Amino acid sequence: MQPIKSYRSRALDVLRGNWKPYVLASLVLVILALAIEVPSQLLLKTRPGLAMAILYPLMFLVYLPIAYAYSVGMLDKYRGAEAPLCGHMFRLFKAEYGRGLLAYLLMVAYVALMMIGVIFAAVLLSALIGAFTGDVHAFMGPEGPFMWVYFCLILLGMIPVIIWAYAISQLFYLAHERKELKLRECLKLSKKMMKGHKWQLFCLQLSFIGWILLGYLTLLIGLIWVLPYMNMAIAIFFDDLEKEYFGVAEQPAEVPAAEPAAPIEAPAAE
Repeated sequence: MQPIKSYRSRALDVLRGNWKPYVLASLVLVILALAIEVPSQLLLKTRPGLAMAILYPLMFLVYLPIAYAYSVGMLDKYRGAEAPLCGHMFRLFKAEYGRGLLAYLLMVAYVALMMIGVIFAAVLLSALIGAFTGDVHAFMGPEGPFMWVYFCLILLGMIPVIIWAYAISQLFYLAHERKELKLRECLKLSKKMMKGHKWQLFCLQLSFIGWILLGYLTLLIGLIWVLPYMNMAIAIFFDDLEKEYFGVAEQPAEVPAAEPAAPIEAPAAE
């Protein structure tokens, strides 16, 4: 594995002089997200039932598989896929729709279950702390410290949730690369591959926070350049991670063969 700056530099090398197809694919992704999110927020205030019945399912059934295809399409492009990213993304959307959707749902389900466990544990521990104080009603009352204790426990509980999320973060790439494996096997493989590399990926993603904020400040216009930059760097990270885990070394550069030395002639006998 290489330093964080190396992944960003290599991503720029791939994109340099060829931004147009990547920006176009990112534009499609952003427009699709806005086309679902904006009406959802408006309908939640007036007709929440309609938003829950139509637009939220669209988010799961359309946007999430497209986002999956966008992410794994970046990996294919880095590895030499010739088709433009936008067309390749829609081809993957069609070819791997079910697998991509299930991969997203599986990841969301695992993280959601952990969050539910953290909330339950925080409530239980807060109640136990209140019981040990001797005055449960005062502890859990409006002016009691219950909410502060609960909030602190939730923050502490988020740490293992984040660690778990990074452990299974390679699920999409593995679902795409290792189609012979079931998704649960891909999940287990992701955890093994990410052992010792979760912090590095966290720092890599965190290094883009400035660019992401700038993208939002430009009314999402800058985001269509930030998304390919960030996703390409993460795809390259996975490529190196896979090579390291499976012991596939990068091919060394070809060294030009040296010209044969001229034969040394024996001195003529006098």
